[in-house]
Amino acid sequence: MCNRFLHLFFLLAAVLVAPLYLLEAASVSANFTGQDADLKSRDDLSIYDPETGDWYVLKVSGALVAFAENWGWNEAHPAPGDFDGDGVAELSVYHRPTGTWYIKTLGTNILLAFSELWGDESMISVPEDYDGDGKTDLALYQPSTGNWFIKTIDNQLLAFGENWGGVDMTPVAGDYDGDGRADLAVYQRHTGNWFIRTLSDSRLLLFGENWGNRGMYPIPGDYNGDGIHDLAVFEKSTGNWFIKTAGTNQLLLFGENWGWNETQPLAGDYDGDGIADLAVYHRSSGNWFIRSIGGTAISFSQNWGLPGQSTPSQVYAHRSVGGSNFICFGDSITYGRGSSTNGPESGYPKLLEQKLEVLFGGQYQCINAGNPGETTAAGKTRLPGVISANPYADSLLLMQGTNDALSNNILISADNNLREMLNYASGQGLNSFLSTVPPVISTSAVNREEQASRIRQFNPYVPGIASGAGAALVQSYEYITSVYNWPNTLIDHGSGNHPNDAGYLRIRDAFAASIRSQILQGLQ
Repeated sequence: MCNRFLHLFFLLAAVLVAPLYLLEAASVSANFTGQDADLKSRDDLSIYDPETGDWYVLKVSGALVAFAENWGWNEAHPAPGDFDGDGVAELSVYHRPTGTWYIKTLGTNILLAFSELWGDESMISVPEDYDGDGKTDLALYQPSTGNWFIKTIDNQLLAFGENWGGVDMTPVAGDYDGDGRADLAVYQRHTGNWFIRTLSDSRLLLFGENWGNRGMYPIPGDYNGDGIHDLAVFEKSTGNWFIKTAGTNQLLLFGENWGWNETQPLAGDYDGDGIADLAVYHRSSGNWFIRSIGGTAISFSQNWGLPGQSTPSQVYAHRSVGGSNFICFGDSITYGRGSSTNGPESGYPKLLEQKLEVLFGGQYQCINAGNPGETTAAGKTRLPGVISANPYADSLLLMQGTNDALSNNILISADNNLREMLNYASGQGLNSFLSTVPPVISTSAVNREEQASRIRQFNPYVPGIASGAGAALVQSYEYITSVYNWPNTLIDHGSGNHPNDAGYLRIRDAFAASIRSQILQGLQ
């Protein structure tokens, strides 16, 4: 609470030092989605605090638009856009677990949607104007199928189960033919290929057009002002931009540096000239760096954000600009045994995927590769096939050893098995995370005292195994046992060796904390 108060103090101080004549009422035109419907408005510096649901919006000029405007909570994430067509972006959030939308105007607090059901937990929001009426539509993309579901704010159906995409693709919706309507577009990051077609008449615009690679994130936008979205990608490791036109293949930028590995690329027109700019946000400091494609500085190291905590709303509006794909590999605890569904529907991978989307925006995918009853020896044999079946994965989340602890194998061979799995993943180009083995308890049916003792003996070796293989450490055991009365509140008493729903939330948070650290360091 103290740290958050200090962050808010510094943000408020930044506003107060701006000339008072620049301060405007919250009813001023605000465009903070990267969607520039009239080619006259400017994108704002807009951030969202995923812990509280508070919005903070500042114009590049320094004029305050919104400060700690609450619209959302810690399970909902922004899906901003201009839903009423007045040229002003609304505050909009989407709650993925229930598939509900909440939308209100920023200045006048007019409610446009409240708990509007459109979607389900398998779908992610992709707000754009798909029918060309100047209003953002309620649009969803289902990563598991590549299906789109789109309706207008007044319930006109535009698409239902329209297939264009797949499990390894991320939506990059935009107007790629200049007709004023957003098209169905996806980017396959592990190949760098683009696939684009119109919604209204299914006209093919691009199919398998290569522009990028697995280290590049697409940043949708019109970078030459011709009213047509271009193919633009940001290379995370170098901060370089590569942009060409979609139809004529005219090269606009190639290897132009603006940013570095710790920065988050953003889409948007920040100077109001109708041309998308190069923009990045440094999460650790909360600083923005923006320049035109021609090289004119628009904002340099402008501070607007809670360091390490807040995320620009542009990252939620344009999911393709961030995110990662994780293989969650392990035994029955990864699978989800002991949870309310006793399986993946309430296991930590699904919980983690939704939490990461709320925290960081972008598109995250957590593939549940848990296999109940498996030991590390069997896992070592299975892992190559799992990685081969998921060529789009970026990282391995490894948590295994509970079944090894049923005997002394955990103290004899588990360490080498885990090392081999981590080294194999590294050889396949994946980043890795290694978790400590979660605790177990004895029940009236099963005495697990020896198993619990072996886990306690083994876990001190896990940090060394992780560091030796270049993997990040995840402290699942510690996250559970640090909670008062954890044996009675966080463990499934039917088996004694699985977390319950509350315990899986702690494992989720342990992985999220480690991933957050990697993101802030530019390693994810």
